Amino acid sequence: MSRWTDRINAEADKNPGVFEEARTQLERVVKPLLSERAARVFRLQEMCEGRQNAEIVKQRILRELLAQLETQPVPNAVIELLNGGWRNVLFTTEMRHGAESDDAREAWQVLRQLCGWLDPELVEPPSANDVQALLQRIDHDLTQVCADKFAQDRIVDQLATALFETDKTQHPRTAIAARLIDAGSEPLTEEQDTLAERLRVGDWLQFKSQDTPLNLIWIGDQPHVYVFANYRGLKKLDLKRPDLLHMLEAGEAHWTEDLELPLMDRSYSAMIQKMQRDLLWQAAHDAATGLSNRKNFFRSIRRAWLRSQTTAGGYALGVIQFDINNLAGEAAASDVRSPILRELAQQLPTLLPAAAELARAGESGLAFWIEAADSDAAQAQATDLLRTLTAQPQEINGIRYRVEMAAGLMWTDDCLSPETYFDNANAASARARESGQPVVMYSSEINDSGVLALAQWAHELTAILAHNQLSLNCQPVVAAADAARTPLYYEVLLHPTAHDERAIATGDLIDVAARLQRITEIDRWVVKTVLHWMREHADRLASIGGLAINLSGQSITNPLFLKFLLAELARGDLPGNKLIFEISEADAVEGHAQTQLFMRQLQRHGCRFTLDDFGTGSSSYTSLKSMKLDYLKIDRTLVREISTSMIDEALVRSILETGSFLGIKTVAGFIEDSDFLAKLVEMGVDCVQGYFIGEPRPLDSLE
Repeated sequence: MSRWTDRINAEADKNPGVFEEARTQLERVVKPLLSERAARVFRLQEMCEGRQNAEIVKQRILRELLAQLETQPVPNAVIELLNGGWRNVLFTTEMRHGAESDDAREAWQVLRQLCGWLDPELVEPPSANDVQALLQRIDHDLTQVCADKFAQDRIVDQLATALFETDKTQHPRTAIAARLIDAGSEPLTEEQDTLAERLRVGDWLQFKSQDTPLNLIWIGDQPHVYVFANYRGLKKLDLKRPDLLHMLEAGEAHWTEDLELPLMDRSYSAMIQKMQRDLLWQAAHDAATGLSNRKNFFRSIRRAWLRSQTTAGGYALGVIQFDINNLAGEAAASDVRSPILRELAQQLPTLLPAAAELARAGESGLAFWIEAADSDAAQAQATDLLRTLTAQPQEINGIRYRVEMAAGLMWTDDCLSPETYFDNANAASARARESGQPVVMYSSEINDSGVLALAQWAHELTAILAHNQLSLNCQPVVAAADAARTPLYYEVLLHPTAHDERAIATGDLIDVAARLQRITEIDRWVVKTVLHWMREHADRLASIGGLAINLSGQSITNPLFLKFLLAELARGDLPGNKLIFEISEADAVEGHAQTQLFMRQLQRHGCRFTLDDFGTGSSSYTSLKSMKLDYLKIDRTLVREISTSMIDEALVRSILETGSFLGIKTVAGFIEDSDFLAKLVEMGVDCVQGYFIGEPRPLDSLE
C-alpha cells in the first residue's frame, strides 16, 4: 500500500492511468480476502439452513406425535422412550430417507406397536419372540442416537418390564400433550413487529456487549433466531427473537455501518476496504455530481417501488436538460459546467420529496423519480422545481452564468420498466429543449408526433446498445498520387443494425443520440471495440498506418470520456500513434478550449488528429492557428462541387495552400470516379478516400 501511495503521489498529474493500475493490483489482493469471508458466511448460512430444516422436521414430528397419541393416555415407558432418544430416531430417519420412506414408516410403527401391546384391553398379547424382536430393533436404533449408554439400557429395561408384565394396568400412563408440547412464543407488540420487519440479512448492528459491529447473516423462522458474524465471517452471536428485540428496545443494540469498525480490529486493510467501497460506489454513481448513474437509478427505482406503501396515485420520472452559458451567450466549458451541475444536484433533494430518487442524465442533465398523484400533479411539481432552480444565481470564479432548463416527464402507475420510462422522459426533455417549452409531458395519447417519434428512437438506441447491435466497417485512406492505392490508414465507420434486422441509417442514429445527450455512449462503444481489436491483432496492426475514429463534440468535452481514453493508453500495450481521432470543425470551434485540452492530453501518447468537415465554418482558418493537427479533411459539400463551381474550387485550393503551409496533410473524401480523382490530384490534395478508392468492409476482415 505504501508503494502504491508513493506511485500515485508521484505520477498522478502526468499519468492518470496509475489509478487504474492501482485498482487492478489492489483488487487482486482484496478479492481472495473477500472470497474467503464470503465462503465463511456461506458455510454459516448453510449450517443455519440445515438447523432450520431440522427444526421444521422436529416440529412436524411433534405435531404427528400429538395427532397419533394424544387421544388417550400413553404409558410412561413410551414417553421415556420418546424423550430418551426415539424422537431423534424419527428425526434422523426422516432427514436421511424422507418422511415417506420405509425406514420412517417402520420407526413410527414401533411406537404404534408399543402403545398397542401396552394397552390393558389387549386381547391377544404378542409372543415372546415378537417382543424380543421389537426390543432389539429399539435397542439397535437407540445406539445410533443415544450418547448415554446407561440411559439407553434403562429405557430398554423399562420397556421389557412393561411388555412382559401380565397386568398392564399397573403401569402409570400420562397424556402425551403434557410431556411433549414445547412452550409457545409470546406475541409481539406493534413496536416489536416494526423492529422485526426492519431487520434484514446484510444489516450491521452495534451491540453494547461487542467491541465491533456485527453483520446479520441469517434470519430463521423455526425457531425465530438471528445469527450474527464479524467482519471475518466468523459467527459471534446467535439470538432468539425476543432477546434481540429487547436489546433494540433497550438501546443495547442499534443499526450502524461496517465502516465504524475500529481500524485495528479489521481483518483486512482499512485502505483496501475503503478503496473497494469506493470502486463499488464509482460503479454506481457519477463522480461529478455524486448522484446515481442510470443503471443504479433504475435499480433504485424498482427497489423503492417494491417497498412503497402507496396504494393510490402513481409515479413520475423526469429528465431535466441544462444549457449553461455565460452572459455573452457562449457555452460554458466543462470546468464550469461540472460544478454548476453539482450545485444543482445538491439542491434537488431539498426541493423534492424525501423518497425521491436522483441520477445524472447525460452530459448536461439530471433525472428524478417521485411519487405523484397524477400527471397534472407531476407537471406542477416539475414546473415549480424548474422555477426555483432558475431563480438560483450561478457564479463561478466571480463570473455569472445563465442556466436554461427544459424538463421531460412521464407519469405512470407502476415502475415495471424504468428504462422505457426514462427513454420517454428523455425524449420529452429533448423536445422541450428544442421547442422552448419549460416542461413537456410524455403520453402515448399526445398529439405531438415529434415526441413519440423521438421516444421510439430512444427505445431503439437503448436496445441497440443493450444487445450490442452495432458493427464497425473500415474504409482505406490512400495517398492521392499512389497508383497502387496502398492504405495510409483506415477510417472506422459505424454500422448499426436493429433487432428486427431493418436498416438504420448511421447518420440518423447519431443525430438522435446527440439530441438525447447519449452520443458519448456510442463513442465509448466504438473506442472500446477498436482498442480490443488492436490488442487482439497486434501483428496486423503493425502493418497498417492506423485507425481513425470519429468523435462527437459531447465526448470531447466530457472529462470522464477523456479519463477513460487516458486510462486505456496508460496501460502501455497499445501504440498511440496508430490512433487517429477525427473531430468535426463545428465541434472543435464550439468547444475550442476543451478540444485543445483533449488533443494535448492524447498527443502525449502519440495519438494523431484530423479536423473533419473543414471549410464551411465561419472560423475555419482561425481554429487552425491554435490546433496541432495531422490531417485536414475537406468538407464534402466543397469537394463535390469543384467541377462545376469556381467558388468551391477556389476555396478548396485555398485550403490546400493553407494545409501545405502549416504542414498538415489534406484529405478529400467521396471520390467516385477517375476524373474526380485526377482533378484533385492536379489541385494538390494529399490523401483521398471514397468508393472509387476502396469500399468499406468489416473491421474484422483486416485480419
